[in-house]
Amino acid sequence: MFLTLLLVFAVSAPASSEWSLPCWSQIQGDTFNCMCNARYCDEIELPQELESGNLHVYMSAAAFGRLQPSYTEFGTKRTDEDTLIAIDRNKAGQVILGFGGALTDATSYNLAKLSPQTRQRFFDSYFGKHGSEYSFVRLPIGGTDFSEREYTNADLNIAATGDPDLEELMRLEQEDYNYKIPNLQKILQLNPRIKLIGSAWSAPKWMTYDDVLGHPKIKVEHYQTWAEYHKKFFDLYKEWNITFWGMTTGNEPFTRAFSVAWDADDQMTWIGDNLGPVLNASDHRYLKLLALDDHTTFTLPYMKVLASKKSGAFIDGLATHWYTDKNINVYHILYRHKFPDNLLINTEASICKFEEHFEEKTQWFGAELYASNILEKLTYYTNAWLDWNMAVDKTGGPNNKGNLCLAPIVVNHEKDEFYKGPIFYVMTHFSKFIPPGSKYLQTTVSPSDIFMQAAAFEVIGRAWNLAVVVLNRHVRERKLRICTDKSCAFITVPPRSIISAIANEKSPGKVIPRWGPEKFTLLFRKM
Repeated sequence: MFLTLLLVFAVSAPASSEWSLPCWSQIQGDTFNCMCNARYCDEIELPQELESGNLHVYMSAAAFGRLQPSYTEFGTKRTDEDTLIAIDRNKAGQVILGFGGALTDATSYNLAKLSPQTRQRFFDSYFGKHGSEYSFVRLPIGGTDFSEREYTNADLNIAATGDPDLEELMRLEQEDYNYKIPNLQKILQLNPRIKLIGSAWSAPKWMTYDDVLGHPKIKVEHYQTWAEYHKKFFDLYKEWNITFWGMTTGNEPFTRAFSVAWDADDQMTWIGDNLGPVLNASDHRYLKLLALDDHTTFTLPYMKVLASKKSGAFIDGLATHWYTDKNINVYHILYRHKFPDNLLINTEASICKFEEHFEEKTQWFGAELYASNILEKLTYYTNAWLDWNMAVDKTGGPNNKGNLCLAPIVVNHEKDEFYKGPIFYVMTHFSKFIPPGSKYLQTTVSPSDIFMQAAAFEVIGRAWNLAVVVLNRHVRERKLRICTDKSCAFITVPPRSIISAIANEKSPGKVIPRWGPEKFTLLFRKM
């Protein structure tokens, strides 16, 4: 079976210029990782020109292949498919801003233990033109549980300094100077247009009621100080020529974690009276302010913060995490109906050791969970999707709470090498083929099938103007017919695989919104 499936994709292999360096594979359970070191790392190069009528396909499967290229042609008359994927290029949805991950302290600690040459391979893999081409980085403001110590950027006591405006109290820490800033500078060299999102976890102890780092509430008298804290952090990074695209209102305010605790009413006050005015009066008024930054299931109780005239005027969008995701379509439809012009961004996802079936998730199953969540969220209005740690060590850390997790890349500093896992390639199936500025296109899978998902996108600024991502979670190969309003292409995909397909097809003359007010009204009547 393995050889048969391999031949299906090998028969129509395109010119070698589309593939730079293949995976150096290492078996991991039911799948495999790709090893990189100072001398070697796999790369992927996409075509600079695409002939009209060709569909270029890049495949990764549990058993073999990592972005393995092939191609087929539009115009097939075959109708013996298992699954029909219909793309309506006349119905466009939200703009896709991009994909990315977090530059946590754990990521930086692990990179620091690699040689400069291997470290550069890491940055090239995520941000280079022959890598994933990430367009987002989420940067923690201060420490997180994925730091070796608990810290903020203002840990001196304000009572001792007499410095309510933080001018002397606020400072960059060793993690900023030694890790965050140098690594961001490396990333910016590869992609000067990278979008940075700043997120704070814990506040300084002296700002909180419990006088602890953990999950305390901010003292009311320090609401303004906490707002100034964020502004000053961005000031300090601007001195290093690092500017941010956006910020969140704080990591997981409703989840008991290493973060600031808020209820909706208190955060509404803080955003409306303090944070919003502080940012608007500063050099950072352009920042996209993303609220919530917590589990999707908290969207409904948080609606009042978004709807409030006091706080809502300052908020540009909603940031959600994938943990406990259920009924995503319901939450996203409600949000998009209420706030049609606001952004919707998934800012965190990871698989951690405390979860059920963790060992199974370390293999291909974990990559399928990622792909399925991304496809569902892109189908329901999400503009961008970010992962958590970009790298961890072999234990899943370091983490000062013992909360060890997977990451797309695992670092083995003893051997000066790192391993790209299946999740890395799943992320690349989106980030490399769906550049910022793309638009979601209405995509239908027939017959309806929980083990088969797909999403298509109108692409600008690349050699291709159409991209399709298909996830096959079936344990057998599937015959697909991919159709636009003009023509169809026929391909066979292996069991438990994901493909990204690109084409250069003439765009329709007129594009109408995928969801109009009438459609929303019908949805709400049904609910």
